[in-house]
Formats: sequence, C-alpha cells, structure tokens
Amino acid sequence: AEISALVNYIQPVHFRSFEHADKRRRAYEMSSFVETTALSLLKNDPLDFVKYNKFQLSRVYPKGTRVDSSNFLPQIYWNAGCQLVALNYQTLDTAMQLNLGIFQFNQGHGYLLKPEVLRRDDRVFDPFTQSSVDYIVPATLSLQILSGQFLTDKHVGTYVEVEMYGLPCDTVRREKKFKTKTIQNGINPVFSEEPFVFRQIILPDMAVLRIAAYEEGSRLIGHRVLPVTGLNPGYRHIPLFNVAGQPLPLPCLFVNIEVKDYVPNRLNVYAEALANPIKYQQDILAERTKALEALEDDEGPPELAKEDGDSTSECSSPSRSTLENVHRKTSAKPSTSIGSAGSSHNPGGSGSPTPAHRTVSNKSSAGLGNGDERKGSITLSNKDFTPETVEEILEHRSVREKQQELKVKLESLMKKKTKDQSKLEQARASAADKINKSKGKNKNTLNKIVKKFSTSGLDSTYTSTTQGSGTTQELSDNLNKVHETNVQSLEHKYLKDELDLNQRYLDAMFTAAQKFMLKSHAEQLKSLDSLYDKENSEVWQKINSEDKNQNGKHEDHNVSKDDLRKERRERLVKKGFQERVKLKEMYFGRKQELEQAQARRKEELSEEREKREQEIRKYFDTRSQEIKEMFSKVDVVLEEDESNHKDGGSTLL
Repeated sequence: AEISALVNYIQPVHFRSFEHADKRRRAYEMSSFVETTALSLLKNDPLDFVKYNKFQLSRVYPKGTRVDSSNFLPQIYWNAGCQLVALNYQTLDTAMQLNLGIFQFNQGHGYLLKPEVLRRDDRVFDPFTQSSVDYIVPATLSLQILSGQFLTDKHVGTYVEVEMYGLPCDTVRREKKFKTKTIQNGINPVFSEEPFVFRQIILPDMAVLRIAAYEEGSRLIGHRVLPVTGLNPGYRHIPLFNVAGQPLPLPCLFVNIEVKDYVPNRLNVYAEALANPIKYQQDILAERTKALEALEDDEGPPELAKEDGDSTSECSSPSRSTLENVHRKTSAKPSTSIGSAGSSHNPGGSGSPTPAHRTVSNKSSAGLGNGDERKGSITLSNKDFTPETVEEILEHRSVREKQQELKVKLESLMKKKTKDQSKLEQARASAADKINKSKGKNKNTLNKIVKKFSTSGLDSTYTSTTQGSGTTQELSDNLNKVHETNVQSLEHKYLKDELDLNQRYLDAMFTAAQKFMLKSHAEQLKSLDSLYDKENSEVWQKINSEDKNQNGKHEDHNVSKDDLRKERRERLVKKGFQERVKLKEMYFGRKQELEQAQARRKEELSEEREKREQEIRKYFDTRSQEIKEMFSKVDVVLEEDESNHKDGGSTLL
C-alpha cells in the first residue's frame, strides 16, 4: 500500500454527464469516447466539452466499423481540448501525417501544451466560433511556393498543394486548398506562384500548415506538417518527409513565408501608418505639395496639353497591321514556312495593341483600388476608380505566360515541319538517282523504283500514278508529280496544326485575361466599399468637431446650458443625417459609374477576342489560298513539260 501511494496513475471511469464530472472534478480520472460519441458531444455541447477537458482527461478512439483501419482527423478533437486522440498507426494517411507532424514540433517528446484558452477556467471558448477569440490576436499567413529541389528523378510533371488545418473556420482543404500549376520538371521545378494568403487565422496556436509535393497522377513525393506558431518568416528551404514522417534525403521546397497580425480592411490605413510612419509622413507631405500647386504659377499645363495632344494623335493614327506584313512576306516568298509566318503574326498573341483601345487617359494606372491610395487625402469624391484597359489586362503575367508557351509550341512545330520537308527531299533525290542509273534496265524495274518512293510518301493514294509501263522521262515526271502532291499535303497538314494551336492558345490567353480582369474589378468594388465605410464612420466625428469650433466663436451666455446641449444635439443629428444621405448618394453614384465602366471593359475585351479570332481565320484562309495557287502553277508547268516531251517524241518518229 505504501508503494502504491507513491505511484501516479490514471483511473478510467465511465462518462455519465458533464454536470456529474463537474461536481467530482478529479483530474486523475479519464473517460474514453468512441469517435461517434465524442463527435455527438462536440456538436451538441461544445462549450461544456471544452470546459470538461480543462479539469479531466478524455481519450477518443476510432469506431469499430473502420475495418479498413482508416483514421479520422484528430484536429476535430484537438480543437475541443481532448488530451489523447488514438489513431490506427498501421495506416499512414493524412490524419496520421498530421499527428506525426504535430508532435515533431517539440523534437518528438510526445507532449504538447494546449493553448491558454483551452486551459484556464476563466476563459470561455467555442470551437465553432466564426469571429475572433478574446485575448487572442488572429494571424495572417502568406506562403509563396518559389521552387523545388530534387523532387523526383522521373520525367514527369510536379506540383505542390498547401492545406490548413485548425478550427473549422480556419481549415482550408479539399476543393478549397491551394495548388500550384504543374511544371514538367522533377529535378528543379520553378513555380513562382502568387502567394497563397490565409487572410484570417482565428486561433493560430491550433492551426497547422501542410505542404505536399506530388507527381502527375496524384502520387505523393513528400510532405511537411508545420504548426503556424513555429513558422519562421522569410525565405526558407523546407525539407520534405515521407508518409511515415521520416525525412527524405534530398527533396525540399524553397518558399517565402510572411506571418502578420490580422488587420480588418477598415483599419488597414492605420496599420500601415504605424508599420511605416516615415512613408506615411512622406505621403502626407507629397499630397500637401500637390495641393499647393493650385496656388503656384501656371506654366506646366501647356506642356501637359501638348503631351496629351501627341498621345491623342498617336492613338488616332492607324498603325500598320501585323497581318498585312505577314501577307506581304508570304506573297513575296511562297515557299516560306507557314509556322514562321504564323509566329511572326502571332494571332491572338502580344502584338501591338488595337488602336481602338488606346483612348484611355494616363490615369489608368490607378485601376486597382488598393495600390494607389494616399493615406489621409483620398476621399470618396476624388478617388480614381478607372478600370484597367484592355492593353494592361493583356499585359498581365498570366497572359504573357500563355503567349510564351504559344511561341515555344510554334517553334517546335516548325522544327518538325522542316524535318519532314528534309525527309521528302532526300527520298525524292534518292529515287531520282535510281531512275537515272537504271536507264538501260527494263521498264518493270523502273516502275518498282518509282512505286517504292511513292508509297514511302505522306499519301499512298498517289501510288497508282507510277504504275504501268513508261520511259525514263515519264517515270521522272510521275515522280515529280507525286513529290509535289506530298509537299502540298505536308503544307496543308502543318497549316491546320498551326491554326488549331493558335485558336487553342487564344482561348487560354483570354480566359486568363478575363480571370485577372474579374479579380481587379472585385478589388475595385471592395476598395470603394471600404472607403465608403470609413467616411461613413467619420461623419459624426467631423460634424462634432466643426460644431465645437462654431460654438466657441458664437456662444450665447443668455441661454441655459441644457438648452444649448439640446439644441446642439438636435442640430448634430439633423446635420449628420443629411451628410450621411449625401455620402450614400455619392457612393451609389460612384458605384454605378464603376460598374458601367467595368461592363464596358468586359465588352471591349470580348470585342478584342472576336477581332483576333477574325484575324486568325483571315490569315490562315489567305495562306491556304496561296498554297493552292502556288501548287496549281506547279501543275501547269509540269503539264507543259510533259506535252513538250510528247511533241518532241513525235517529231523524232
């Protein structure tokens, strides 16, 4: 008995109710819950379940119907403060990876301290909360996947997925997870993705980041589970682990991590001012300097008007069409590769912008609402909400990437075409040599030679032109006809391939452009709403300050203070209501103007797409007609040569 008293152990007890456990409050007692029972308690009484885990131990284990030894996500019960969450260790799935990754944080000691809100009795915590928790500052996480090193030695594409596990409102997984584009490189893929931003993480102490690299076909290369509180901001190399939680020798990811305190949109101005007060003061001074320009001598406007006039004349003057240049080149050189003509024309690509879209003023750089705000001076009345022009949209990085891919594809297509043309020429030369060397042989031998060449061409339907008996000259003429037919078929085949390639990438480019445009428009509307909310919240403060200044100048001592206060309160309410009505009217007016401008920009982008599609069709129709005319002239020349040979033969007879 004396030895037993020295041993600390856990006593298992049957769970009756939260009220019964609260009366006993014995920390050494532990109740075990099957996952279904624990989930039901969590759904029905989340606050009581969290409170229960503050003074007593609880263990959650998988249900017996999991005959495949699958696992549930332990994060569900960690959020409620459960101390022991049992898993099937024989299954190395995502749940087990999370479990192993969490307990690697403290060098594998096996114990982690729960957040303070899950331990203290004077704190109330709801694991299903959708807003911030008392005494806890939410976080904002930005993760940019830059590149990978030694992911795989196979010639397959690779990509990276990023997930967040935590409270239900913090969790980002399944269809909401972030995913990079697939790069056809396994040794050192360069992703250079836009940062993945987790805007608001309500409980950072419970949030876990999972980064996983995959091959094409969703085969896992390696992963890493990192608690948000353990992330080191900056540029970092993250070594990857296998499914068993063991480090891989070479694979790693190069990322850029930013962790900040969460700031609501309406307080961004103040947060940026506190973070960089020097820049804030410089912006104010710059605005004051700009405001004083109205009182200075007017020497600048004539030059500005001249510049505007130049830009207008440049926009109105018609530029030489790229399509006309291509047509001039193809007409001067009929045998020029259609692929090179197509790439120089680049239908749907980054050619010179259409003049119809160059009439937007130089204020278009203020298209995005958040990027050009000058703190302390931008108001709802003078804020510039000009949507980005079609040219600026088509110059976005995502569109330029598609244009570069098109250029690479066209170059590869031209190389393949040149190779096929070379093979045709070699086959023709070889057959011609054999015909010339066999002048003294019988006709059957010559027929076999020509037939062998014609069947090795691109189209076997011309084999019949070389069959039958004939002289050496006739076989040579038939050989030339077969060769020209094969060359014509080759030209038409690659012309069609180039047309399909241009049309496919035109769709991809304008899809990317539309995606960027919609995102830009959403940010402008969001900025407009934020500015309206800010000014609406400052109306009372502004009116109160102005009224105090006026009362200080015109104070009547014959009126009682109560009457003055009552009169002032009525005056402020009336004036505040009027000011807010005016502000609301201005807001709806600016919003309507912005939506109309954005709708026009969508129409312009659609018109630009239709125009480029017409240019593509027009160019390839013209090129196809040129090929037909070129080979029809060749057929006429061959027929004339053949008739001359026949006339010459009859004369000799």
